[in-house]
Amino acid sequence: MSKNTSIGSYMAIFNSKFVIMKLIIYYFIFHIFCSFDSVILEKNELTARQVFDKMVIATDAAQKMTYRFKALERFGSRQQITQAYVKLQCKPYKVYMKLSLPVEDNGVELLYVPSLNKKAIIHPNGFPFITVSLDPNHELLRKKSHHSVGEAGFDYIISVLKNNIGKDENLFDKSVKLDGTEMFDAKICYKMIVTSDDYKILNYTGLAGETILSIAKKKYLPEHKIMELNNYKDINETIAGRKIKIPSHYAKEAILYIDKNTFLPLVNINKDEYGVFQKYEIYDININPSFANDEFSEDCNSYGF
Repeated sequence: MSKNTSIGSYMAIFNSKFVIMKLIIYYFIFHIFCSFDSVILEKNELTARQVFDKMVIATDAAQKMTYRFKALERFGSRQQITQAYVKLQCKPYKVYMKLSLPVEDNGVELLYVPSLNKKAIIHPNGFPFITVSLDPNHELLRKKSHHSVGEAGFDYIISVLKNNIGKDENLFDKSVKLDGTEMFDAKICYKMIVTSDDYKILNYTGLAGETILSIAKKKYLPEHKIMELNNYKDINETIAGRKIKIPSHYAKEAILYIDKNTFLPLVNINKDEYGVFQKYEIYDININPSFANDEFSEDCNSYGF
């Protein structure tokens, strides 16, 4: 073998090993880069706790709002659909609503400013054309709604969630999970599922002065579920000394669609042992708008009071 041939062979072997080494180095660089990129992506994905906390902050910051509202609520075997346009100021609480559904209530206006009047003002926009004032929990106002006019906005749902799972981290991790995303009203939303595995129906003896409404508020339970379980018709019925049935939690399962941009809960679906008993949807929400001085007054020219 000539000297040149020997050198050529060595160079070929060296080049071959060099190529292999380059491939190995490229592999490790690529692997590290992909791992780093994966870590970045994982860091950008929020946990259920982070989404929940951001939702609480966002709803606390939403002190004024206008929105369109749709509710599907179960009353025995009947499903009630309600739609309304809402103007709301949270602190101090002021709310104006104009209904579009159910059909027989189309055009009905409600105004509730508890700092000025403990009663809600209702204008029927139809016969007999008489504006009346009623307690927000009067049976005429509550027979078609699971919630009173004093519970508009996000505060009520947030208080229920906080009471059930907001503070106990072990319970939170067990009960709350994110289940991908959903589109709602042209918005990408986190889908959050809150489950209560120990949901059950309990026996309860009413205390002195308690009503269905007061026990529901005290224990953050749905009033109409208690009425349904005990075949009561009046939400203000006294239950002192009576043995009644109540649910252990507000819902067996709650599903929330939380806007990925604003972190506001735009959809809330609540299920019990029979299925969906409440579904609420919020459309066209405008946060912290400017309201005119007469916006929550009977004197507002655009109202029919």
